[in-house]
Amino acid sequence: LSACDDEHLDLETGAFLIARYAYPDLDVDPYVEMLDAMALEVRDRLGRRASGEEIVKAINRYLFVEQKFTGNTHEYYDADNSYLSKVLERKTGIPISLSVVYLLVGKRLELPVFGVGMPGHFLVKYEADRYRIFVDCFNGGTLLTQKDCARFLDQAGYGFDERYLQKTPPRTILIRMIKNLVAIYNKMDDVSKATQLTRFIEILGLPEKEE
Repeated sequence: LSACDDEHLDLETGAFLIARYAYPDLDVDPYVEMLDAMALEVRDRLGRRASGEEIVKAINRYLFVEQKFTGNTHEYYDADNSYLSKVLERKTGIPISLSVVYLLVGKRLELPVFGVGMPGHFLVKYEADRYRIFVDCFNGGTLLTQKDCARFLDQAGYGFDERYLQKTPPRTILIRMIKNLVAIYNKMDDVSKATQLTRFIEILGLPEKEE
C-alpha cells in the first residue's frame, strides 16, 4: 500500500488490512461478499433513470433504516468501531468507519461518492452535475448542505475553510483510521499497540487529524 500512489491505493484492501492487525486470522471473503450483496440490494431498488437525490435516499434507506447501521454513541472509543469487519458484523461504528462502508457500497454501484475528512467529523459527499449533498453516516445518514457543514465547523471552533470539504483520498482515510486507533490504545495505556500502529502511519505517509 505504501508504494501505491493515491489514485491506485485501494481503500477496501487497506481497511481490511487494518482489521487484520487486530484479527490476524481474518478471512475477508465473507465481508467482501457482504458488501457485494449490499450493493446488489441497493441496485435492485434503483430505477434505470434514478436521480441523484433518489439514489442517495435509496442507499440511506437501505443502510440506516433496513440494515440499521448506526453510530456507536455508547461505546465510541471501542477499538472494534474502527475495524471494518467488526463494523459490518455489528452494524455500528464511528463516523469514518461507517463512511467507509458507504463508500465501498457506492464504489460497487459506480456512484460519484467520496470521503470528506472535516476536522472533528467525517462525512460522505455525493457529487453529480445536478445533485450535491453531504451524508452524515454516524447520524443515520442525515443529509447536510455546505452551509450545514460550515455551521458545524463554526460551532465546533474550527472556523470554515473550503479545504475542509475537499475530497479525502484513500491514503488519508486509512491514516486517519489508524490515528483514531492510536488514540484509543493510548487511552487504554496499551503502549505496544499504539507504537505499532504509529509505525503503520509512518509507512503509509504523513499523519492526519483524529476523528
